[in-house]
Amino acid sequence: KTIKCGSSRNSRAIPLYPAALRALTVYLRDVRASMVPDLSERALFVNVNGSRMSRQGFWKILKAYQNSAHIDKEITPHTLRHSFAVHLLENGADLGSLQELMGHSDISSTQVYTKLVKNRIISFIITIIALAFLNPYICARAQLVTFILFILTIYFIEKFLETKKLRYAIGLIII
Repeated sequence: KTIKCGSSRNSRAIPLYPAALRALTVYLRDVRASMVPDLSERALFVNVNGSRMSRQGFWKILKAYQNSAHIDKEITPHTLRHSFAVHLLENGADLGSLQELMGHSDISSTQVYTKLVKNRIISFIITIIALAFLNPYICARAQLVTFILFILTIYFIEKFLETKKLRYAIGLIII
C-alpha cells in the first residue's frame, strides 16, 4: 500500500508497511474523525481545532516527545527526514528510489546522504581495527593485515560500488 502526498504537479507515493497502515487506520477512524468538524478538510494530520497541522505544531509535538523521552540531543523534523534517508541507504535502498521518496528533483541533493553512510562505515571499520589491536584473540596478526588490506581496498573502490554492495562486502568480512 502507498499514500500519495504533495501537490498535483509534484506528488509522490510513500510506501506504507502493515504496522504503519494499521496505525493510520486507527488514527483516521478514531482520532481524526473526532477532531475534524468540517468534512471538507483534506489535510491528513490536523491540530486540536481540526485544521491542517502546521510545521510549528508538528515541531511542538516532536519537542514534547523529545522531552518526555529525556533526549538531550536536538531533534527537529529535519532530523527525522535525515534519519529516514540514512536508514534507507544503510538497509539497501538505491539512490534513485531514495531520491523519489525524498522528493528531490536533483540526484545531487540525495547523494549528500551517501557521505553520512560512508562516514558511519569508516567509523565502524576503525572501531573493528582498534578492537583487533587491543584483543589478540579477535584476529591473529596475519589475519589482521589481510583484513586491513581488504578494508582499504574496499574503501578506495567504494566510489565505484553501490552502497548496498559495499555493505554486503563488509558484512562478509565480519561474518
